[in-house]
Amino acid sequence: MLTTITKGSYDNTPIPDNVYLAKVVRVKEKAPPASHPEWFPSLQWQFQILTDPFKNRYAFGKTPTNWVAQKKLDNWLVAVGINASKGQSVKIEDVKDLYVKILVKGKKYNDKQTGEEKIFSEVTELLPLDSLDQIKIRELAVGVTTTAAQPTIGGPGNPAIGTGNVLLTTPTNGGTTAGGYVPMTTSAPNPPPPYMPQNPMGTPTFTPAPNVTGTPSRTIPF
Repeated sequence: MLTTITKGSYDNTPIPDNVYLAKVVRVKEKAPPASHPEWFPSLQWQFQILTDPFKNRYAFGKTPTNWVAQKKLDNWLVAVGINASKGQSVKIEDVKDLYVKILVKGKKYNDKQTGEEKIFSEVTELLPLDSLDQIKIRELAVGVTTTAAQPTIGGPGNPAIGTGNVLLTTPTNGGTTAGGYVPMTTSAPNPPPPYMPQNPMGTPTFTPAPNVTGTPSRTIPF
């Protein structure tokens, strides 16, 4: 039982614009703003920065729920290692504990309570890991497993399964719909390890980052 509490501080200073090694903490559906109920919902992504001087700070980004090839959501999923074909599905609540590089850019806004101008550190782009990043992750995770939970997936011949969850579904009409959420009713088995080839029934594949040589093109703060 909690018997004492200690007052701390919250660091909300802006994270400088740069590329950071990070982990996906969670992805969740966010309703449209009350002022625009006609808008489609979005997906809010939360990332945890892994390296100093901003280690354990969080950064956020968002994507549409509309999953179409080579659009923003598809690009982000591919960056974290999720490659899917048209008609295949991913459980959004399982897209977590995956490693990636995030591009953070400051976005100015006015605080609704104080009217003060502030800066929100927004994740605008995801970049796949290269071989140097993978080495750094292993160094950071000494004594801690780096095995990421693989999202439950489904597709032709391999329907997605689960209990009371929803699926993010690739539109089957060429991308004119705004993301589908399909209820699931059966229990899901334990997913296979990450980055393992899926069965040949049309399910997405999880592929490791390619081996890259040379110096990264962006400045990485570690």
